[in-house]
Amino acid sequence: MNEITYLKIQALTTCVMRPGSYEKRFVRDMSTQPRDAELTDKQVHLIDVLYWRYRGQINLVRSGSKRSAGYPEPTKPVGADVPINAEDRSSVKRAQQQQKLDRAAEQAQQKLDKWNRSVKGQR
Repeated sequence: MNEITYLKIQALTTCVMRPGSYEKRFVRDMSTQPRDAELTDKQVHLIDVLYWRYRGQINLVRSGSKRSAGYPEPTKPVGADVPINAEDRSSVKRAQQQQKLDRAAEQAQQKLDKWNRSVKGQR
């Protein structure tokens, strides 16, 4: 890992996160890695996303007592506003929308059949 990534991890360790969250476990795990550890692209991206997500707490640390730590300025990474499992969520949402459309089409067809039966019965 490079120096900036290492500083980002050190800054993230000072942040308060939800108990038992994957973010907290990930940051703790990354902080135990040696400085020369190889990180995957996904790990580096997640570090950037978390650094952006917790920028409010990190800015407090940067402007407070640990200002001399030299934490880098937070910049928004690509895809930071997209949930981690966005593909899973979007596919579920698409399936739900499709089910709604199918139900609406079925109701419309039943209405049409009912109307056709009533019209044929009148002739």
